[in-house]
Parts: sequence; C-alpha cells; structure tokens
Amino acid sequence: MRTELEIAYSAIDRLESQLTQARADLAEARRLVQFSLAEHIQRQREWSDRTYGPGPRSSGIIDHIQKELAEIAESPADVSEWIDVIILAIDGASREGHSPEKIVNALVAKQTKNESRVWPDWRTVDTNKAICHIAPPTEAAHTSGYIAAPFAPWWDESKTGPAPSCERCGALMVRGREALITSPHGSVIGHREADKGWECMSCGNYKADAEAAHD
Repeated sequence: MRTELEIAYSAIDRLESQLTQARADLAEARRLVQFSLAEHIQRQREWSDRTYGPGPRSSGIIDHIQKELAEIAESPADVSEWIDVIILAIDGASREGHSPEKIVNALVAKQTKNESRVWPDWRTVDTNKAICHIAPPTEAAHTSGYIAAPFAPWWDESKTGPAPSCERCGALMVRGREALITSPHGSVIGHREADKGWECMSCGNYKADAEAAHD
C-alpha cells in the first residue's frame, strides 16, 4: 500500500511535468505574438537591397517569378516553391516604393475585397482553369484592375457588330481567338488564344458565334 509520502511525490512529479509543458506553450505563444509581418518584410527588404542592389527590378523579378512558377508546376506539393513566389512578390512591391506596412495593409484589404465579391460555384469550374469573380455590370470589362480589350486590329466592328454582353455577369465579351489584355494605363500585358467565339473576361463564360448572334 502506497504511503502518503509516495502519493505526494507522485503528485509533485505530475505538477512539474505540467509546468514544463505550460512553460513551453507560453514560449511558443510569445513567439507567435511577437512575430510581425511588417518587420519581417523590412528584414527581407534590407537583405534584398544588399544582395541584389537597390531600386526597381520589375522585369528581372517577373522573369524570376516565371521561372519559379515552372518549378511549382513540377512540384506543386513543395511549399518552398510557393514561398519563393511570395518572397519575390514582396520584393517587387518593396522595390516599387511600398512600405512594409502598406504591403501588409494591401494584403488584408485585398482579402477583405475578395470576401465581398461574388464567385461562381467552384464545382462548375475546370480545376485546371482560374476561378474569376463574377463582376457586377458596372465593372463592364474590368477584371481585378485589368481591362479586356477586344479591339484587335483584325476585328472590324462594322462587320461583326458590337461585342455581346455576358448573360451570366453582364460584362462585355471578347473574341476568343485573340483577346488582348491591357493594363489600366493602356499597355498590352498579354493575350489569350482560343477558338472562334466569344469569351467573358470576367467570369470565363463562353459562347459560340451562333449563340452570340441571337443576343
């Protein structure tokens, strides 16, 4: 039969074990609370300037991001490949003169904006295609800061008629064969190629020429 002293020692051992775990949990909690994303961005910014030199390097960073995207495609389960793109994006924004606090605020604001948008049912979208928000009619052909410009040189509106509106979201549709994508400043930043027909640059809705002709 255990003595009262043995029971007491056993209780003390349990308490010491619990106290050790509590101290470890407290240390981890303090570490998490003390972490500041803005301070981390500042740390990265200073290292980047020392390593790659100061000033904007937009073209070089974009080129690097494209290389990292190819590596993600090869190893999508590797978290370090995704982090490479995040680091480069932060570096690009920093080099354009945005402060760490502004970058953090923009990150939070963009998430809040995305949460307020209307999105298509993800079950209806091809998993290999981007899921774009459904723009209200007032946004017309604008999508997340970019403008879908259907006016390629080969497109003669006098012959084809005006671009139809998407019956799903109300945005203007563009010719699927070659839709130029321009920045808000008017410079061409890319194009999309597809078969003939019309495609909504906001929600991705597609209509063949015959369908669009009945609008």
